[in-house]
Amino acid sequence: MSTKSTLVLTVMLAGVLLGPQAVMAQATADVELQKQAVFALAQQDNAQSVSVLVDLAQTHANPEVRKQAIFWLGQKGGDEVASFFEEILASEADLDVQEQVVFAISQLPDDESVPLLIDLAKQHENQEIRKKAVFWLGQTQDPRAATALLEIVKGQ
Repeated sequence: MSTKSTLVLTVMLAGVLLGPQAVMAQATADVELQKQAVFALAQQDNAQSVSVLVDLAQTHANPEVRKQAIFWLGQKGGDEVASFFEEILASEADLDVQEQVVFAISQLPDDESVPLLIDLAKQHENQEIRKKAVFWLGQTQDPRAATALLEIVKGQ
């Protein structure tokens, strides 16, 4: 087993034995290892892991780790996650992180994602975010998306 595999296994085991917060405490400055630890946290099926992922997405110093946490939050879904995505889009300055949030929103179930994407496509202050939202709306089969896209085409 490689050294990196051993480190990842150790970090994952720490998450199981000590809880998800211990995973990040044991992570080194190695961003790839930190991203692996975020993945390990995301695999835990408990409310605490969602809270830790939200905290990492908001506060981690490295945008790549933040984007990884956002990705896995999108895979987990849920009302808390959708609300968090709305909050982070309103406060986040990093365009790459914002774009990751739009992608993560697109991964939520249609009942959660389509209204958020419509709102972003029509009202977000950044044109790049509006474009991403339009793209992801076009990928759904939801009739609300088609209606919204037609309204955007007509300038409504």
